[in-house]
Formats: sequence, C-alpha cells, structure tokens
Amino acid sequence: MSFSAKYSGRCMADDCNYGDHRINVGDDCEYVDDEVMHAGCATRYRAGKVPLCGSCWQYHKGECP
Repeated sequence: MSFSAKYSGRCMADDCNYGDHRINVGDDCEYVDDEVMHAGCATRYRAGKVPLCGSCWQYHKGECP
C-alpha cells in the first residue's frame, strides 16, 4: 500500500527510478521489508527480485512473518 511521504528521506532501492535516491515530501512511497522506496521502485523490486508469498500473500525476504 502506498502513501504520500511526510518527510524527506532516501529510497532504499538499489536502482532507484529517480537516480539520486532522494525521497521528497509528497512523493508516492511504499514500505518493502521495513525500508522505504518510491512506489515505482517498490513495484519494480517486487516484480523482479522477490516472489509473492503463497502463505501470507505479501512480498517479503526470508521466512513468512
């Protein structure tokens, strides 16, 4: 689920869509494994690197929470 950033921060995606990894107030963001990413970066990360868990239907690294 995405949200609008209330604070500036850093996108934790290795290959950030924005290049400089900067998250600005108002950017559309999502949490992935407790790390904040731009929503577009999170979608690309999930699609290419982490499969959808068949037990809890969430994207996560490691065992099902």
